[in-house]
Amino acid sequence: MKSNNKKLIIILSIAIAIFSISVIDKTFQNDTFFNISIGKHILENGIDMKEPFCWVQDNLDYSYSHWAFDIIIYLIFSKFSFTGIYIFTIIFTAIIGITLFLVLSKRSKYTIIPFAVTLLTLHIMPYAFTARSQIISFLCFIVEIFCIEQFIETKQKRYGLLLIIQAIIIANFH
Repeated sequence: MKSNNKKLIIILSIAIAIFSISVIDKTFQNDTFFNISIGKHILENGIDMKEPFCWVQDNLDYSYSHWAFDIIIYLIFSKFSFTGIYIFTIIFTAIIGITLFLVLSKRSKYTIIPFAVTLLTLHIMPYAFTARSQIISFLCFIVEIFCIEQFIETKQKRYGLLLIIQAIIIANFH
């Protein structure tokens, strides 16, 4: 019976990954162009804490809040252009969907309910799954909820450590 459940989870995870393709829009937001430019600027000049593209005032102070994401988006763009960013967004959306499904499956004795909730979530939130830093945060928040629940139940320190690591990731990617 356990083997059948694992097979079902694998099949449903593949279905979620395929469904992720349908929810990602092929257009990009204005922020995508800004992220690409900032990523390039950081790689060329380092984190200088100055807004490089302001035409109103020179040397305007700026905090690079999602510098790591900007660098990743620029590197993807420089190697694979916008197609690479589109594929990255699909892959990350699939990872978010599968992670959500697996976390919900751990809390439910039925497999189909977490699957339905995951598909519904992906369907009603397509605007949120874009090439922006929030996509990293969504994944971290899902894992964070799981870690908090596991930490409360098991008192294992590794879940507390994962919470600290996730806070560091969110601070640098969003």
